[in-house]
Amino acid sequence: MAVIAAAAGLAHDVGNPPFGHQGEKAISRWFEKNELDICGEGVSLPEQQRLDLLHWEGNAQAFRLVTRLQVSKGNTGLNLTAATLAALMKYTVASHERDGGPGAHSAKKKFGYFWADRQAANWVFDQTGISGGLRHPIAYIMEAADDIAYSVIDIEDAVTKRLVSIHDVRAAIGSTAPESMLGLLDGHIKDLATEARAPDEISDIVAQYFRTFAIDHLMCAASDTYTKHKAEIQSGRFGSGLIEASDAAEFCKTLKRFAFENAFSHDHVREVELQGEIMLHKLADRLWRGIDECSLRSSKLSQIEAAQGLMPKEQTTFGEFVYGQISKNYRDAFERDISLATSPAEIRYRQILLLTDMLSGMTERYSTDLLKKLDRVHDGQIPA
Repeated sequence: MAVIAAAAGLAHDVGNPPFGHQGEKAISRWFEKNELDICGEGVSLPEQQRLDLLHWEGNAQAFRLVTRLQVSKGNTGLNLTAATLAALMKYTVASHERDGGPGAHSAKKKFGYFWADRQAANWVFDQTGISGGLRHPIAYIMEAADDIAYSVIDIEDAVTKRLVSIHDVRAAIGSTAPESMLGLLDGHIKDLATEARAPDEISDIVAQYFRTFAIDHLMCAASDTYTKHKAEIQSGRFGSGLIEASDAAEFCKTLKRFAFENAFSHDHVREVELQGEIMLHKLADRLWRGIDECSLRSSKLSQIEAAQGLMPKEQTTFGEFVYGQISKNYRDAFERDISLATSPAEIRYRQILLLTDMLSGMTERYSTDLLKKLDRVHDGQIPA
């Protein structure tokens, strides 16, 4: 069980695009902005495929990456066990089955797999006995670990970046943190104040203590919740998250609210996010040109009847260069998939997934460098 949890924890964020959740939104907004141009008459997408793209999800991309996009014998990705894949799936419904309303099972708040990967998801459900909308027990633990890590680390980062002081943090958690934690923090603040240290150094040291105390409190709360609701969790029917249902729920909400108001809403952070979205949209435009011009040009793909109406009128040297920058793993998976496509709409959907595969597989640095490279080539300069 520990090995499965470790593997799922290691893999759970691999589908996230550059700039994290802001990158997810950027991908969705790019499709929304360009849908009429790329999915016009004759290739309008079915509802589930549209929702996959309008609400593009990094969790679904992680599942896709480990089950489809890594080269392996049998085209099964990393060939992970069904239990490991089930533990990875925080959300176990398709995009058209999402339910973010009050009282909804936490496994339905987002979607866990794309339409293109439904067969792999159904195999996981069949092998583990988990139907869509339920969860593997380890998925609860992984979600709690994710909540704990980010709710605490985001605040420590805000302190070390001087967006807030440790005294701001202490004031914010005063009504929801346990008295024992507050007493320990106050004691360290008092002791350090008697030493010959700069205020920023004191703040950084106390922030580390805060991280330790907060994570310990949240871990214990999650463990207690698991023990209390063990039968429901092991059946996959427990509808809440471990932290959400714990005695530390309000404390965790306080941390997230504080981080949102004081870190994520900071002008500098918003500026970086805006720059990231602009950059991703420009890069998506460049990559889409390469995909649109070249992805159906191979001899075997050009013979697919469903692809005939999608063949571009021209193929440029720039488009060829751009298409060559896309990972061969992703291009090979795309060609395997569309060889069985039955409609122009399905081919167009899979072309867009090829775009999102490439976008989400990059780091922020790589995506920035790639856009600069493509811009230089587009402007007639030789790439460095």
